[in-house]
Amino acid sequence: MTGEAGICLLLQIESFDDDLVPQASRAVNISLTLRNWLIDCYIEEYERSGIDSPDSRPLIVQEDPQKLYITLQAILQ
Repeated sequence: MTGEAGICLLLQIESFDDDLVPQASRAVNISLTLRNWLIDCYIEEYERSGIDSPDSRPLIVQEDPQKLYITLQAILQ
């Protein structure tokens, strides 16, 4: 692949890349937003219906990050 054919191929690849990279970025942003909303819903539900009484327990987000991670793993399983 040399000459004009090679240059044409490279320009086409560059054009596809320019068109598809922003779309991929938007898809990732949408997926992460949805994931974050779902995690927030799980946390909210946990805080509302947790075993501890609502008056005496701290918000889960104020607890130890390791404990939060373990709790989220248990909720999402």
